[in-house]
Amino acid sequence: GEAAISPLQQHLIIRNASLTITAAAARVTAKNIQAMAVEMGGFVVSSDVGQQYYTGAQLWRATVVVRVPAERLDEALDRVRAEGLTVEQENVTGQDVTDDYADLQSRLRNQEATEAQLLTIMAGATRTEDVLAVQQQLTAVQEQIELLKGQIQYLEQSAALSEIAQRPPRRSTRWIS
Repeated sequence: GEAAISPLQQHLIIRNASLTITAAAARVTAKNIQAMAVEMGGFVVSSDVGQQYYTGAQLWRATVVVRVPAERLDEALDRVRAEGLTVEQENVTGQDVTDDYADLQSRLRNQEATEAQLLTIMAGATRTEDVLAVQQQLTAVQEQIELLKGQIQYLEQSAALSEIAQRPPRRSTRWIS
């Protein structure tokens, strides 16, 4: 069979992107980007579509933040770019959280081992004050376990779903209603 790959051999990368595009119809573009995210198995984080008045003209602008599966980030970026008339700014970032992830997993294993030891001690305790003292330590260890599991889950989910933030151009005169 295949050998198991340890977490230290894999890289856990969080990739995100932001784009500034000029679009012919901000409201339609925002809806299309939202639909694309859902279609790809992601979701909409936020959407802000509104009007702005600039030198007497009423202009629409949209800011959309979505999350898409990380393995489809490049495809999603291509589709967002295609929504715009021009791409004024694009930034794709990657953050390697492999070391943090491995550290959290190691700390979790240590806390779980401590929990098991405390449960063994508690099972053999006969005096009330001993039971209470062990229970207090056990509660603290269990809180740490839950915290570490939450941090691990956050890193896993952040690496699994990339964020794309589409923002309107800074110069309102370039927006098209």
